[in-house]
Order: sequence, then C-alpha cells, then structure tokens
Amino acid sequence: MKTEENKPLDALGAFPPKQEGKTLQNGKICAFAVSLQGASHIAGGGVPCQDYSDIRWLEPAQILAAAIADGVGSCALSHWGSYFAVTAALGYIEKAVREKGGHGPYELTNLAEVQEILTGAFHAAQGEVEQKADEAQQAVFNFQSTLTVALYDGVHVYCCHCGDDGVVVQEQDGVVKMVTKRLKGEEASSVYPLQSGPSKWQITGTKNPVAGFVMATDGVLDAFVPIFEDYYGVNYCQGIYYPFMKPAMDGLGDSGGLAAEKTLAYYKEFLNSPDYRRRVTDDLTVVAVVSPRLLRQSGQPRFNVNIWKSVYEEHANAVRARLEGKTVDGGENSPAVPEKTEAAQYERPAGPEYKTAAREPKEKTPKRRVSRAVCFLAGLLAGAAIAGTIAFFTGGGEASARLGTEPVVVELLPDKAEEPSEGREAPGGDKPVGPASASRAGTASASDAGKQ
Repeated sequence: MKTEENKPLDALGAFPPKQEGKTLQNGKICAFAVSLQGASHIAGGGVPCQDYSDIRWLEPAQILAAAIADGVGSCALSHWGSYFAVTAALGYIEKAVREKGGHGPYELTNLAEVQEILTGAFHAAQGEVEQKADEAQQAVFNFQSTLTVALYDGVHVYCCHCGDDGVVVQEQDGVVKMVTKRLKGEEASSVYPLQSGPSKWQITGTKNPVAGFVMATDGVLDAFVPIFEDYYGVNYCQGIYYPFMKPAMDGLGDSGGLAAEKTLAYYKEFLNSPDYRRRVTDDLTVVAVVSPRLLRQSGQPRFNVNIWKSVYEEHANAVRARLEGKTVDGGENSPAVPEKTEAAQYERPAGPEYKTAAREPKEKTPKRRVSRAVCFLAGLLAGAAIAGTIAFFTGGGEASARLGTEPVVVELLPDKAEEPSEGREAPGGDKPVGPASASRAGTASASDAGKQ
C-alpha cells in the first residue's frame, strides 16, 4: 500500500505547497519568510508561484538556515524545481550541521567546513531535482531554478548562490551592502540557474558582524537594489534603497513577543498593495533575519533619499543619452555624470561572456544595441517600482548552462568597514556610505522579471 509520502510525483496535476508566510522567533533570532504569486502569473491563469522560500532553526546548533529559489520562467515545471531545491538544500544543511556540531551550539568559524556544508547543500538540491524529474518522467530542464542559501549564527552570514537573487546585509557598524552578485547573461531575461553547475555557484560571506539581512528574488531585489549599468560614480549605500529593508530590521529587532508576525504582516500588506502589484508583476519573495541583541548594539545606517534619487536620475539620463546616440564626452550637451573615484576604478567587475541556452548571437553589435535598449526600458520600469516603494515607505528568464566541478569562492567584504566614498555631500554633512561601485552582471526590471 502506498502512503501519501511515497506516491509518485504528479508534477503536471499538482502544485507544491505555498509559502505565504512563515515566522521564527526565539531568544537569539527573529525572522520571517514569504513568497507570493506575481500579478503576471495571476493574470496568466494557471501559472503557479514559481518562487519558494523557507527558514529553519537548527537546534541545538543555534544556527538559522534560510533558502530562496526562483523558477526559470521558460521551464514548465520550475515551480517544482524551486520547491525541491529549497527543501533539499535545507534538509542537507540540517543533517550536516547536526553531524558536525554535535549536541551543542555550532559557530560558523571553520570556513572550510562551512564551504563544505554549503557546497554539499547545492549538490543535494541538484540531485533531488534530477531525481524528482526522473520520477515524474519529465526532462530535468523543465525543473530549473535559481537557488540562494544562507547560514547565520547570530554574528556571521555565509551564502551559496546562483542566479539573480540576492542577499543584502546590515553590519553591526551600520554598513549596508549586497554580498551576492547577480548572475545574469547579457540579455535582461537570461540567468544562470542551479543546473549550470558548480562553476556558477558562488560562496561568499561576511567578516564583520551582521545584525541582520534580507534575501530576495529578482522581483523584489531589482526594485530596491537597482543596477547602475556602466556607472561607477557616487553610489549612495551601494545603490541600495535602505528604507525598503529598514522596517524589517527595526520590526524584527523589537523585543516584543509578536515582532516576527507583525513585521511579516507589514510586508505582506506592502507586497500585496495594488500600487506595488501594478508596478512589479513578478513573483515576490522576501526573507528577513535579525539578531535583536546585535541590532541593539549596532550603528544606524546613514542614508539620504535625495542623494539616492539624484544618483538614480543621473544614471537614467546617461543611459538615455547613449541610446539616443549621444556620447558622454564632457561637452556642453553631455549629461552630468559624476567622475569615477579611484576606488570605483579598481572595483569595477570584469564583464564575463555569458551564453544563453536559447541561441548563440551571430552579430554582436546589433544584439548589444538591442540589449542596451532592453536594459534601459527595464531600468525605467524598475524605477517605477522604486518610486512606488519610496511612496510607501516615506508617507525568470531563459536558462544558461555551463558545467564545472568546483564552486567559486568570492570574498566581497574586507576585514574592516570601508571608508565612505568621496564625492557629493549630503545635507547636514553626511557622505555616502560604502564604495562607489555597483555590480553589472546584467539588468532586469520588475516587468522583465515577470518573465521568470
């Protein structure tokens, strides 16, 4: 007799469980996770939420594990792929930490061991998706998704990541930065999924203590961490619109008994608001985690909305000028673009050559012209979503495949907080926090994200 647990997967006739809100609150950590079906999928009819997220408290190790995934839109069963990737990765981590930590707290101090756990979680996720595809007698291509996993011991965060999701941390000294990089192709709708293999899995973490962090799939991420294409001037708070994550940090840092539930309700109200839904049509996933003790001992991030909006507008003007055939040469008709700082010149990431699974471009020049146009339009639409976010808080794609054998370990954060970048001064003498740099792996707007 077959039980409910060992029934063959009915991938075509059933949908995975929904994750419309989960909270976690104890003496050490306060967190929530939510994944909501996007407006484009609701309007399309029959398209389930392709995002999935989850958080788990590992006792007695005293470790929080969190994971998010975004199914690739061109893959028919990617909603199952994201679900199995998240559950398998967290299941592996739970077992691995239990084995290595024994019967007491487990601190994330052995970096080689942490890397081993994270890599093992990704292999487990990939293996689980392949097994479920075989079980359902479906091509594994149909199950592709992104995946981002984070481990947090209340002090440090370590992540394994692939795709265009992201993790934004708030350090104890008040520095806010994204510790992952978007792994997109040249086209706005292309992305590297879990199935691209270890050469596209990036392991990163923090050396400075972290008071809290936010994980988000691209539908949310692109609206509060915009991509400044080829732009390395003054980038206030690294381009992160901090008012989006501030309610999560403050709400989860509250010592009240219902802090997690109240903060989750606040974000669900915002994400479900008609204005946000009109501007952002993709599936929506947010995971927020805070150490209340560490947050109480932390500095407040310095952010000025006027500077942030000014930088965004200057970037949009520069992109518009390029699309209209104008050059930024310093002439009278050139748009005002801040000069690159010395730090920004050193930190500019190299532009990798990405290949999409759909087709190989035959003519690079026309494609790049179209790609820039797509990116610009994407930026405008993302700007609309950002404008909605400002008003609220102040008042997938095609799959790519490249196989490898080892994950890429990326060190993004220095031993000490970086000095504020030089440049434009904020009202009251405040200066932008963090280096004047931005990752340019690819661009997608809230509208383009609806394809994923």
